[in-house]
Amino acid sequence: MLTAVSASLDFYTTFCTAVATRYGSTFDSYQLLDDINYKIGIQSADYIELLRHSGRAIKQADEGAQIVCAGIRGSDLTFLQMLEDGGGMDSLDMLAFNLFPPTDGIESISRRARFQHSLPYMLQIMEWCRARGKPVWITSLGFSTSYDITDIGVDQVQQASAYTRAVLYLGWLGVDRIIISSIQDSDASMLRPAQCCGLIDGMGNYKASYFALRTLNQTIQDGYQVLPAFDFEVRIYEQPEAYDLVMAQEYDDEFAPDPIEAFRVYPGQDNLFGFWFYMPADEQYRLIYWCSSDAVFARKLTLTVKPRVLEPALRYQLLDAGPSPLAGMAARNWVTMKYLPLSTIPGVLQFEVNENGR
Repeated sequence: MLTAVSASLDFYTTFCTAVATRYGSTFDSYQLLDDINYKIGIQSADYIELLRHSGRAIKQADEGAQIVCAGIRGSDLTFLQMLEDGGGMDSLDMLAFNLFPPTDGIESISRRARFQHSLPYMLQIMEWCRARGKPVWITSLGFSTSYDITDIGVDQVQQASAYTRAVLYLGWLGVDRIIISSIQDSDASMLRPAQCCGLIDGMGNYKASYFALRTLNQTIQDGYQVLPAFDFEVRIYEQPEAYDLVMAQEYDDEFAPDPIEAFRVYPGQDNLFGFWFYMPADEQYRLIYWCSSDAVFARKLTLTVKPRVLEPALRYQLLDAGPSPLAGMAARNWVTMKYLPLSTIPGVLQFEVNENGR
């Protein structure tokens, strides 16, 4: 990734030619500048001109290279439109965004600082980019564990929750590639938020988010997201005043609801979200589910799948040490899993497809 304080056309075009000539066999993609809508002193017209000349120079030296847009901070449709109006889209293969959402800005629009980084705004961005045939990357996704006084930082478990929920949400939206802001923190004092977004702390210790993302990767590797062909119901129980809210779904080939909205059990901040994944090699379904915020009281979930096409296998959280067996209670043609704990840390239910579902 090329960064600059100013868009020096002659210098950087020469530099890009030299880099692509020497390292073209190593690089697939080249990102020209970063935080482009955030930098002072670089106008969109200057950047578009840099794209035209430097991008062309890279592709002449490295045939097949992909040119990635400078990371755009937040969901900035205005800057995207400026790029298009100036003809910059012709020089770009990928559009890239840098997102640093508040932890309450993943499934809903936050009212805190950096609200424009809230992930629901990315739905509008994705529709705009898809209409123009441009894939979308997140080249910097960050949640900080800093101890500064601005209340931006979160603890390690909250960071793990935010990272895993965010990548699931962005993947569902259709983002092609998600790059975590940093692998390791670079601020030993832990007071600079932008330098404390890593999966490893400044001393080299793994954070909770490292283990959660590693488990998520293992959970969905070689699988793909699906809208299941079977029905299922969800009941939530909250203590000490237990109540029961039921949501049923029926899917067919002509009806494809938004899985985020379809799995929203009740309105308000404390919502249940989830995605189904299918693993073709293992003939398994995996349901990944979570609450968007902590509950006042302990909360449990009961899931009923109908007709009985699945056999319960394992359940675990993305921060669990290991999976545990999942007991199911079958009655007629459906199977029920009772009293599964709910958390902001996504949980996983794993099912084997039985003979009824082949």
